[in-house]
This record gives sequence, structure tokens and C-alpha cells, in this order.
Amino acid sequence: ISLLMTSVVKFRVINGVGSLIFTVYAILIHSYPTAVLNASLVAVDVWFLIKVLRSKVSYSVSAVSMDESAVSRFLALYGEDISHFFPEWEKQLPSADRVFIVYDEMTIAGILAGREEGQGELLVLLDYSAPKYRDCSVGKYLYAALAQKGFQSLKTGTQVEKHARYLRKMGFTEANGCFTLTLPHN
Repeated sequence: ISLLMTSVVKFRVINGVGSLIFTVYAILIHSYPTAVLNASLVAVDVWFLIKVLRSKVSYSVSAVSMDESAVSRFLALYGEDISHFFPEWEKQLPSADRVFIVYDEMTIAGILAGREEGQGELLVLLDYSAPKYRDCSVGKYLYAALAQKGFQSLKTGTQVEKHARYLRKMGFTEANGCFTLTLPHN
């Protein structure tokens, strides 16, 4: 099960719990080499968890144009994966008038493309994070940054259940197939 996790933290937690259970079982059946091996795995998982949780991700966001070479390279690199969440993305993106790239230092972690609908509302056409960054941290950072840029709400739609689950997790409310998020303002 741990190997199915896309989040490093979830992987380490589930793997550590599994190794801990197997360590106890191995001790109960007097299989000490197995117990030592699995106790070592627990230690490795704890060490990596501490390392990951102590590391600070330094996100930044930049407003760019759709014809930026970084945007086209990112979309080309992840196009197939993007299609799993946004099947019509290639048809919809030409109407985007706002594009934001989220960087982790100098690495593109995610991209949001949308169309400003007025009154501080952004119709989101694409909100995609690279697989390494699928722990919702990119979205949380980006949505807070959009609020500071004057946006009041985000609106989007989806027919992909996995994407709908992400939207609900991020606080979007659903009505008639339309997902809306009111952005917090300080």
C-alpha cells in the first residue's frame, strides 16, 4: 500500500507503520533477524520523515504569459498526465488570459491558467501540480497568493472524479457541476 502513495510523507508513514507491525510480529514468533531488519526500516522511515518535515519549501509565484517558453516546456513535459485531470486542456488554454507559475526555488512545481471573469473572479482552466508536489501545498500557496493579487474567488468544473476530490479537499464547494472557492482576504 505504501508504494501506491504519491506523497513522500504518506509513503513513509504507511511504510513505517507496516514495518513496525511486522517487527512486533517477528519478535512474537522469535524471528529475530526479521525483527532487526524491520526495526531498521522503521528507523529509516522515521529519519526520512524528520528530514522531510524539517525541510522548508520556498515557493514563489510569477504571473506570466501563455507563450512563455517555460509554460510550453512544462505543458509538453506533463501533457499526458495533465490530460488525466483536464481532458480538454489543449482546447481550453487558448482562451486563458491569466497564467501563474509556482516555483520551488527554480523548479516549476505547478501552473494555473484561467480567464478573468471580472469582479475578482477567475475561471480556472488548468490547475496542475507536478507529481512530486501533489500534497496540496502548491494549491494552498497559490490560492493565498491569488488572494493577495486581488482575486476574490475561483470557479472551475470537472468531469474527473480524482480532480473533484482534490477540489473538495482544497475547500471548493460544488453546485450543479461548478466548483467555487472564495479566497480568504487578510
